[in-house]
Amino acid sequence: MDTEENDITYRWEQWRRANRDFPRVREAELGALFTLLNPKPGEYIWESGTGNGNLTMPLAQAVVPGGKVVTTDVQLQNTAEVAKLAAERSLPVEALCLPLEAPLLVASQYVGVFDAVASIATLHHFDNRLEGTGEKGRIEALKVFFRALKPGGRLALADVLQDSLAQRYFDVIDNPEHAAPRGHPHDFFTKERLVEVVQQAGFTEVQVELQEVPWHFTSQAEAQIFVHTLHNAKVSPEESFEIAERMLGWNKKPEHYELGWDLFFLTARKPE
Repeated sequence: MDTEENDITYRWEQWRRANRDFPRVREAELGALFTLLNPKPGEYIWESGTGNGNLTMPLAQAVVPGGKVVTTDVQLQNTAEVAKLAAERSLPVEALCLPLEAPLLVASQYVGVFDAVASIATLHHFDNRLEGTGEKGRIEALKVFFRALKPGGRLALADVLQDSLAQRYFDVIDNPEHAAPRGHPHDFFTKERLVEVVQQAGFTEVQVELQEVPWHFTSQAEAQIFVHTLHNAKVSPEESFEIAERMLGWNKKPEHYELGWDLFFLTARKPE
């Protein structure tokens, strides 16, 4: 493994640490997507982007009895940790680590078999500005999601939208000092373009809404550690938080503090 690979591996270790140490921070966005998908017992669901398993586990609990969640990621540690956790809880999860150059379920056994496909904060990672992929990776992902669904199957996505609070924040930290080792070299769809590419993939009944899903903290110190660790920043935790506070907004609520955050939430269906 070369130096760059080591740096990227460590970056994702830091991302996992932030989400593992502060699992309640992103509850609003995870809960919103779960509600939108509305998983039911017996369903067969593909989750694209395992992460820490903070969506995987609730999905797996919801499809019992008789159902199963196949979750995919390109980071081996993500899928290994989630597979271990699912086994400990006796939950029906198959966690698959896929190659970075082939991050989708394309084998014939996965064509036309899923009741639903779900993904949160992952779609933009299918393209990389530094590699000049444009929209190709995201468009291909949507096509594969469509092929993987049964007729009548549903798609539920949440991710960053162009011209949103989250997008403007990511633009500011798109450098190795604030998001090591490569910044955040990813682009985002506008709402209009998102609807267009989802429809071009074959989906109907496409609905998109930008929702505020603020991150919750017990203190400013917790927020400093979270944003600094999440992005593997080389600057101080205080500087990481100062940017987040300036770009996202910091508010005190009766029982917690909030950093502003927003994502698009999309639902669509494969025709019968």
